[in-house]
Amino acid sequence: MMGVISDIHGNLEALEATLVAGLELGVDEWTCLGDVVGYGANPNECAELVSHVCSVVLLGNHDEAAISDDDLSWFNPWAAHAVAWTRHALNPRWRDYLGERPFRHETPSATFVHSTPIAPEKWGYIMDQADAESQRGGFSTPLCFVGHSHRPGIYELPPDADVGYPRWIVNVGSVGQPRDGNPRACMVLFAEREDGPAQVEFIRVGYNIAKAQQKILLAGLPEMLAQRLGVGM
Repeated sequence: MMGVISDIHGNLEALEATLVAGLELGVDEWTCLGDVVGYGANPNECAELVSHVCSVVLLGNHDEAAISDDDLSWFNPWAAHAVAWTRHALNPRWRDYLGERPFRHETPSATFVHSTPIAPEKWGYIMDQADAESQRGGFSTPLCFVGHSHRPGIYELPPDADVGYPRWIVNVGSVGQPRDGNPRACMVLFAEREDGPAQVEFIRVGYNIAKAQQKILLAGLPEMLAQRLGVGM
């Protein structure tokens, strides 16, 4: 069974708790959809842990921003502050590691991207059914796993003239910074079955939020980044 995670954002406490919970539930393979760093105070530790346990790790927009010198004006002030801090804090080894991550991964049954399947490098969002419908041409596998919005959900795409079977876009939510009003880390369990449809299950995991918040404040990162962990927004 595969565990699919995304948007860790330097939150080591959330990542460790998620991996432990996954192992207890029978996960034997991990896929990460990106944004390993950004916002949280442990970018190096999270990158190292993900590199050891995940068979696939994709590039997220915060990962890309942290390893580049690109302008940060399109980020909000708190995110821009966090990216700038991460650029200085990130070990060259993990900077190189993140720079080697692809935008997309595919298997016969599933497509994996951080943002959208049509243009994963453009960092667009899938926030509702209309957004999901706009991505029909981006994948032909039965399932497409995405992250980026930090909001878990499933969108069904009925059969059409190009693909004669239903497909689903699954947003796996966020490990390190949920934004659906639930502060617990979120992951998805994905199990393929020979005798029927694949199983997709959302799992929420409690973790030491206070410790993650304290680390953010001690690092000199914006207080709001610590506060939001407690409310899942």
